[in-house]
Parts: sequence; C-alpha cells; structure tokens
Amino acid sequence: MPPKLSSFVEICLAVCAYELKFYEDFSYFLQNANSLTNKHTKLKEYLT
Repeated sequence: MPPKLSSFVEICLAVCAYELKFYEDFSYFLQNANSLTNKHTKLKEYLT
C-alpha cells in the first residue's frame, strides 16, 4: 500500500474505534438513565 493510503486507513480505523467506544458509552448511559427514571417513577408511585 502507498504510505498515504495506509495512514488514511489507520485514521479511519481509529475513528471507527473511537465512534464504537462512544456509542457503547452512550448506550450504557441511556440504560442507566432508563433505570434511574424507572426508580424515580416507582418512588413517585409509592409516595402518591
């Protein structure tokens, strides 16, 4: 591979890995937010 192309591929792979990590973190955050919301709703139902 020409050097320019290989560095381009490396950058693409790095970006893909970064975005995958971001999406994993984001979905983890969403799951936590959902469980927090559920707990909050249950607490409100319990109190009312």
